[in-house]
Amino acid sequence: MIAKVLHFILALLLVSTITTHAQSLLNADSAFNEGIPGSGRLWGYVFGDYYYKSHADSLNRGGANQYTGIPEGRNTFHLRRIYLGYDYNLSKKFSAELLLAAEDNFPAYNASASNAPGGDLLANGKESFYIKLANIRWKNIWKGTDLILGQQATPAYVSMSEKIWNYRSVERTITDIHRTPSYDLGAGLRGTFDPATNNFGYNLLTATGNGARPANTSFKWFYGDIWAIFLNKKLIVDVYADYQRLNWQPGFHHDRHMLKGFIAYNTPIVTFGAEGFVNIIRQDTRALLNIP
Repeated sequence: MIAKVLHFILALLLVSTITTHAQSLLNADSAFNEGIPGSGRLWGYVFGDYYYKSHADSLNRGGANQYTGIPEGRNTFHLRRIYLGYDYNLSKKFSAELLLAAEDNFPAYNASASNAPGGDLLANGKESFYIKLANIRWKNIWKGTDLILGQQATPAYVSMSEKIWNYRSVERTITDIHRTPSYDLGAGLRGTFDPATNNFGYNLLTATGNGARPANTSFKWFYGDIWAIFLNKKLIVDVYADYQRLNWQPGFHHDRHMLKGFIAYNTPIVTFGAEGFVNIIRQDTRALLNIP
């Protein structure tokens, strides 16, 4: 009888501990969102697939699309993204962000990093976490604007078109497919022109252009984005541009820049719109792409 009572008490304590821990996590998340100093949140997510490729494009179109390069007839399980992040409020004015990521390889599914200089696999072919974001944010450096220093999300699409389309687990956005950086190391300003209503805003960043890799050139990548929201926050209009000089010499020099437009009507039930860009690249040619 005594043993049964002890087992019941231990089980009750265990349930109470789990419930209390879960509640503390919820409270901590609420505290972080409210900007309470000393509060933080641990978060993450995973998505992957079981796929079977029944047909391969004989013309080898698709470039860096998610499953380009996979042989016809292949089937397997695959984790395409694993995120593990921690955000922390250092004070009322300052917060920090750290994000570790393990993601699919590029070029698609090359077995070794030595054969895939743009890929995320180790030299032994294993997946590994890398530092995707590591930054400190000075909140309201002036009213409605934050200063962010460190490795951070770029203005290209992460906070706007990728969030609105909301299909990253299916496929990358059109600029992500062509590897416009989603994160970079530098100094950025993010804010709104109307802090009271948050209907008009901007996102500026000066960075190395090398993402998680150390800088190998003095030429910086300049990003800029402005956006507006209309019709009770249902209509979104966004204009993005970036620029990087590629060499420094008298007269003609190589550079690259992109102009991108995005418009969407977004409701909880349906989202529709268009996104298109023009990219002046190293060979001084234009690349155009737009999708409905």
